[in-house]
Amino acid sequence: MTKERLAIGLAIVAGLLLAFYDSRTDDTGIEVGLILISVVGLSVLAPRRWWLIAALVIVPIPVAEFITRMAAAR
Repeated sequence: MTKERLAIGLAIVAGLLLAFYDSRTDDTGIEVGLILISVVGLSVLAPRRWWLIAALVIVPIPVAEFITRMAAAR
């Protein structure tokens, strides 16, 4: 397995874990710090794909929030 694939897989896992964390807490500062550490740390493994890693870590958070709000609206 290449470092790039490993970084992408870990970015997906980190994004899902951060989305779960976001749904359980209201502490934005800690969450932003975790996002920053995740993106920077994983981008070291795959510097040419930093944009993909950032998207995979960040995008699940608003998606989960949207799904939660749509489910609550029903």
